[in-house]
Amino acid sequence: MSVLHTKSRVDLSAPPGAGRMKARHVWPKVPSGRTATLLALQYQMARTELQNPKERDRQKFQQLHALLSHAGTHLAFVKERLLRAGFSPNQPLTQTIWSSIPILTREEVRENAHRLTINNVPEGHGRSFEIRTSGSTGMPLTATGTGLVQLFWDALTLRESDRHQRDLGAPFHAIRRTDNSACLPDGAEYVGWGRAFEGLGASGKVHALDIESNIDGQLDWLIAKPPRYLLTYPTNLAALARRARQREIIFPTLEQLITVSETVTPQLRKEVRELWDVPVMDLYSAQEVGYIALQAPDGDHYHVPEDVIHVEILDEAGYPVVPGETGRVVVTHLHNYAMPLIRYDIGDYAELGERSTTGNTQMVLNKILGRSRGMLSFPDGSRHWPHLPYENFEKAAGIKQFQLVQHTVNELEFRCVLDGKLSVPNEDALRTILQDGLGFPFNICFSQVENISRSASGKFEDFISKV
Repeated sequence: MSVLHTKSRVDLSAPPGAGRMKARHVWPKVPSGRTATLLALQYQMARTELQNPKERDRQKFQQLHALLSHAGTHLAFVKERLLRAGFSPNQPLTQTIWSSIPILTREEVRENAHRLTINNVPEGHGRSFEIRTSGSTGMPLTATGTGLVQLFWDALTLRESDRHQRDLGAPFHAIRRTDNSACLPDGAEYVGWGRAFEGLGASGKVHALDIESNIDGQLDWLIAKPPRYLLTYPTNLAALARRARQREIIFPTLEQLITVSETVTPQLRKEVRELWDVPVMDLYSAQEVGYIALQAPDGDHYHVPEDVIHVEILDEAGYPVVPGETGRVVVTHLHNYAMPLIRYDIGDYAELGERSTTGNTQMVLNKILGRSRGMLSFPDGSRHWPHLPYENFEKAAGIKQFQLVQHTVNELEFRCVLDGKLSVPNEDALRTILQDGLGFPFNICFSQVENISRSASGKFEDFISKV
């Protein structure tokens, strides 16, 4: 497996027979403990993704049955919902019963967190820990995970890195919300890529910089520390790419861009490819449930790791969509026995893709479209994802940063940051661009601000609906 992209050297400095030498194994690395467990999971995951979908579903529903039995035994809140759906621990779990279990909303999780938490998890699941979400959907919440949940997170982290054939001995750059040391102008440096990679013998450095650093400062930092792999948020990457084009900055060593936390647009993928000739590799996850889908190495689509999470893409009536259609993302982590979020609507929308009949046969998502509050509402009752012509905003008024907020079905507010003052002709030009791009003559007001803040986790939304 390409996970072990490491280099080692045997110490031959001592001559043969010089005193009593202690035998020391150097290479190849023989993993033990948690590392050995993670690599064993890698082996299983590599086989699972090639399985016949029917056989994988059979095994997955066995695990779901175990999860539901555990949750129904310990949580009255869940037991009531399962009984209404016709579930019995003594009977097999069918798709009909599963589909009858009520959808769990984010608001219900917030209001019933204590009723969804199990204090004593089975042996082998490890210690429980608290998970706090950033509230980027407008409703922050607190969830609970376990050591086993964390183990599967790390296994998928390794799986994703392995599939994209990254060299673990190389430097890794990250521009995101991070600790205080990375808030310094030069950021921070760490040895090793993190917990998931410990024990693999890798020694690559991580260079970290806080997301609040200004864009020119980020570019200067990257020039001083040439990147091979750069992880950041899509909105930050878009700003980096626009400014790099203006400054004519290229990064010859750059191989991959990895994005997290926000939605990646086709336009961003195109701009980055044209500017730096490198792909964007996106990770789709949520703090309370972990990884939901990982981008395929050979395209812009995503594969759902079905041995860790069960994903449903449902229409507004709660029925599964067909490939090519868009629906709500409803998820169930298969192994969280401390806080079983069963059929949990995370508030996102995605487009279902067609499964492959060869190679990786896991569930496919063509696109991650974003959160429900990122949809534009029209007076006729319809809702669509807004088309925002970013490149035209800068041409029309020198916009450095913007955020569009829908207050009513007719009223939009365009918040913007720019050098100088927004003039009436600028507003007229921007209004025309927005109305043409959105396909409707909305009433648009303009607010010039000094800064548009990110959330506590560093996420940024360029469109927010309050309707």
